[in-house]
Amino acid sequence: MHSPSPAPARALAALGHDGTDWALRYMPLLASTVRRHTAALASKRRAMCLHVEPKTAALVALLTEAGAEVTLTGSPGTTQDDTADALRAAGVTVHGRRRDDLADQASSRAS
Repeated sequence: MHSPSPAPARALAALGHDGTDWALRYMPLLASTVRRHTAALASKRRAMCLHVEPKTAALVALLTEAGAEVTLTGSPGTTQDDTADALRAAGVTVHGRRRDDLADQASSRAS
């Protein structure tokens, strides 16, 4: 199994991704909920298809910090490339880019 990057929330903050940093600061209920359920999340695989933007990055960072392995795919046209790149740099598997069409998304997941 893929070993998640340690502490992606801190890794994202160290990368200086302002949107995710803001989301992590202003979403305390999400952070406390994920931290309360860390035991249930640890070593679990999660696949998510969401708009890739800073609030999603905050969720993914907290889940991976709790020990979950997360693979994320975004919706064509709504993925924020800087956010996807920051997640990738923190060790998260992210499929897709803003400019992708459905064929690009399918080929990305097939590889």
